Amino acid sequence: MDVVLIIFGVIALILTILSMIFIVPRNREPQLSGFFKWLHHVFNFDSLLIEQILKFLYILCSFAAVFLGLAAIIQSFSGDGSVALIGLLLIVLGPIVIRLLYESMMMFVILVKQVSDINRKIKNENPRKGADTPYAPPAPVERAPRPVAPVCPSCGSKMRPGAKFCGICGFRAEPAPAPAPAPAPAPAPQPTANNYYPTDNDL
Repeated sequence: MDVVLIIFGVIALILTILSMIFIVPRNREPQLSGFFKWLHHVFNFDSLLIEQILKFLYILCSFAAVFLGLAAIIQSFSGDGSVALIGLLLIVLGPIVIRLLYESMMMFVILVKQVSDINRKIKNENPRKGADTPYAPPAPVERAPRPVAPVCPSCGSKMRPGAKFCGICGFRAEPAPAPAPAPAPAPAPQPTANNYYPTDNDL
C-alpha cells in the first residue's frame, strides 16, 4: 500500500510539473484544444466551477421545495391542517429564500471573477512595464552663476552692482578710464630723385 501511494504521489508531481510548463502558461492557449484547453481555463480560473455548481444546487433546491410543499398539502388531506400551511409556505417562500441565498453567493463569485479579469487585463496590457527600462536619475539643473558684488576700494565693504558711491564710506567708485591708445609712430621720410644733398666734393 505504501509503495502504491508513493507511485501515485510521484505521478501526481510529474503531472503537476508538466501542467505548469505546457498547460497553465497564457502563451500556450492558442496551441491547446479540446480537453487540454478546458484544463487551461480551469487551472487559470477563467471559468469558475463553483458558479455552475451553485446554479445546479439552486435549481435542485427550488424544485425540491415546491414538491415538498405539494407533498405536505397532499398529506394534509388526511386530516392534519397544519401540514397544509407548511406545504403552502414551502411552495411560495421556499424558492424565494433559495433565490436570495443563491444571488448572495453569486455576487461574491462574480466579484472574485471580475477582480481576476481586471488583474489579467492589466498584466496583458503592461507585461513588462518598467522591467527593461533602467532607472535614469533626473538631469541636474544648470543654474546661472551669481554676479560677484563689487568691493569698495576704500573701506572694503560690498557694494551693489552698478552703484557709483559706496553706501558705507561714500567713496566714489567710478570705473577706471580705459588707457588711451599709444600714438602711431610717424613714417620716416623717403628720399626722392628731386632732393639734392650736398657732398664734401661740392664744398
